[in-house]
Amino acid sequence: MLFDGRGSSRNTPGLGAAMEMNAFRMRLCYLSAASLVGLVFFFMIAPIAGYPLSYPREPLTMIQQIAPVFIGYMALGARFFVQGNIEETPNPRTVFLLLLLNLFFFVFLAIFALVIIGFGYSNSHWADPGSGMTLDDFSLITSITLSLLTGTIGTLAAYAFKITGE
Repeated sequence: MLFDGRGSSRNTPGLGAAMEMNAFRMRLCYLSAASLVGLVFFFMIAPIAGYPLSYPREPLTMIQQIAPVFIGYMALGARFFVQGNIEETPNPRTVFLLLLLNLFFFVFLAIFALVIIGFGYSNSHWADPGSGMTLDDFSLITSITLSLLTGTIGTLAAYAFKITGE
């Protein structure tokens, strides 16, 4: 069965596991790039749109905290595409790995969206004065959320990007 990256699968004799792992690797790179671009865009535009971050220090601090995780996943992909000596172990569970990858990214983005909404609301004029989430709390929750993403996706990425000897 070959996962074509668009959510469907079809039978392909002989290519199944290798093509599915490539789809997994590509999806990891795409999700990392899209997450990085989306979050950088948000943090750069948010203060202009009235979100309670002081430009430029606070948005740049958040970008500095978030960017290395996603850049690391994209670097794994770049090394794979440049070097190409990836150990291809046939695995009938590759479609399941794609599902886990999508699930972990979705959970991260959902939790992070809730944190962003909570920080914004708690520091808005609708909240009680002095009851807002501090930037340190926001940064701590972001670190914990990124740690969960790194622990789960890192394990999957280590399996997907096993590089054989030179």
